Amino acid sequence: MANPILIDNQTGEIIAIGDDPWEKCREETERLKQSTVNLIEQMIATGQAYLDRKAEWEAEYGEVGPGRPRKKLLPDGSRKEEPSFWQEFEANVGVSQRWAWGLMLVAEHADQARQLIQKSTSECSAGYSSIESIVKLIRDLTRSALPPPPETPVLLDDNLVIGDFCEVGDGIPDNSVDLIFTDPPYAQVDLYAALAELAVRVLKPGGLCLAYSGQVYLPEILLEMSGNLDYIWIASIHHTGGEMRFRNLHIHCGWKPILMFAKPPLIPWWEWFTDIISGGKDKRFHEWQQPEAEAAHYIAALCPPGGMVLDPMCGSGTTLVAAKKLGLRYFGIDLDAANIARTEQRLEEIP
Repeated sequence: MANPILIDNQTGEIIAIGDDPWEKCREETERLKQSTVNLIEQMIATGQAYLDRKAEWEAEYGEVGPGRPRKKLLPDGSRKEEPSFWQEFEANVGVSQRWAWGLMLVAEHADQARQLIQKSTSECSAGYSSIESIVKLIRDLTRSALPPPPETPVLLDDNLVIGDFCEVGDGIPDNSVDLIFTDPPYAQVDLYAALAELAVRVLKPGGLCLAYSGQVYLPEILLEMSGNLDYIWIASIHHTGGEMRFRNLHIHCGWKPILMFAKPPLIPWWEWFTDIISGGKDKRFHEWQQPEAEAAHYIAALCPPGGMVLDPMCGSGTTLVAAKKLGLRYFGIDLDAANIARTEQRLEEIP
């Protein structure tokens, strides 16, 4: 852009050639664009370093799990805790698992990340000037890139059923399930009552039923479920994707309950486990999806080897994916055929 020319309004003569008042703005904008490009390149390099170290670890110890350290079953029936990649990672690198997963995701989709940043800077749009915003963008992109499930799925997995668990759940044999792990709609208290009715029939004696819940309807839910099952405990999920605000109570809520019930008689057979976990945030497959790390933590702790895990409101199948990766049997039900189709796709990707 040429510098502005100042003209005398009366004589029409050129009286001065002034400095461009926009020059400083353009210079700083270019610096911002370059800093964003530099940031994405450093994120890719860092994420790739994490991926390389993870691959080295897996070559020595096996697949890295999403959450708590796994316990290997020994020939004598005892369990030995395997080395934890994430514990070692946080101790040696000094960043959280959630942070590392985000950077590894960017590195795995490096070309897409570069294209998005290039588009942002070339169009002079708002840009993505923080690590969090870039990671969120890549997560949203990879979620939208998933192939759509068929409208009318042809299911090859006999352990998946489309329908209302209150009806199709009748086909599940009595005393056949070791653990129920599910995430009902929190405001539908009647579903928790129906869940307890199903659980008391299909769970083995001493089997457990774990269900996510919100805090608002907690008294009613506890009352409904206690009519058929024995209350044990309230475990929790620590929110890592931001706190929920309850404005009428002036509360920033930083956790979510997981209700633990049992079919009597209860004989605690499991080893010590922690009743709180932070699984991060993962909405790639469903808007209400819970992170796999949360399911894996409680399932690994509370389902016996070779046991059966049931999720009667399975959504996109996170509970079942976690169960299969842990070498457990699984059974899932959902009203939405698209959810079941997505679940089957996810399960097929597991070796």
